[in-house]
Amino acid sequence: REQARTPRYGVGLWCHLWSLRLRRLRWCIAAVVLTVSTEGASKLARLGMVLGFGAICGVCACAGCGGADCGQLRARASSHATGWCWALTHLIFEFLCSRVSADLNHIGVDRLRRGRVSLPGARYFTTVCTEGRYVGLGEPAVASVLLAELQKLDTNNDLSLLATTVMPEHVHLLFKLGHQITLSQVHAKYKSMTKHVLGAAGLSWQSNFFDHRLREQVPLERFARYIYLNPYAKGIVPRTEAWPFWQLGPNYTPEFVLHLENGVSPPTEWLNRMSGATSLVEEDMIGS
Repeated sequence: REQARTPRYGVGLWCHLWSLRLRRLRWCIAAVVLTVSTEGASKLARLGMVLGFGAICGVCACAGCGGADCGQLRARASSHATGWCWALTHLIFEFLCSRVSADLNHIGVDRLRRGRVSLPGARYFTTVCTEGRYVGLGEPAVASVLLAELQKLDTNNDLSLLATTVMPEHVHLLFKLGHQITLSQVHAKYKSMTKHVLGAAGLSWQSNFFDHRLREQVPLERFARYIYLNPYAKGIVPRTEAWPFWQLGPNYTPEFVLHLENGVSPPTEWLNRMSGATSLVEEDMIGS
């Protein structure tokens, strides 16, 4: 019998250790038990990760035997050193899974779909970009259509628009999600409604979008101001001129607009202290 004395790190650990005594088919069965008996990453993700990891370890173990039969392999697996190595491997695997699970939220390219949560009535800050980040959305013929189609989404109660600005290669949106369709469906519908005008300009939308759901206690002001300042911070328009493709929703007026110089120009200190979208979102997440 297995003689390695290892602490009880959970059902998953004992599956790892016991599977050392069995053929690789049994290892797969043990991996399934590990997947459904522990928490952390999603069940499907963990199953794939464990099975892939087990296949690699199985190949390495057989290679290490130098062609010896399975009896010798089981004898090698019974050593204390091997048992502890598998215990350590399991702990590292659990740590990585927990990190992956903790990071599945609304920021980062690889996490766009996996971390997305669609809640009716929730407030969202989202960004949709052109494929390849090619510019052209800031052309009046294009931008006017993009803004008009957003108004249609608002009128149809798909969303309640709070603020938006059309940049040369992306569109920032701040809105409250309606109760009719999901967050992804809102963006899919918007892209479908506007693809003709992008196509005429030789552009297309990226297949995905960035989104961040605001916590209930977080004021909209910081996100609305960021959206307003974006064209000024990028140097697209002089500080003294109005950016024509900024728009507020009909039922929302942020406080910062009362402090614009001549009703248009943002104070210089706002631009000097302005942080990027990533920092803005991270600050909101840290406070959650």
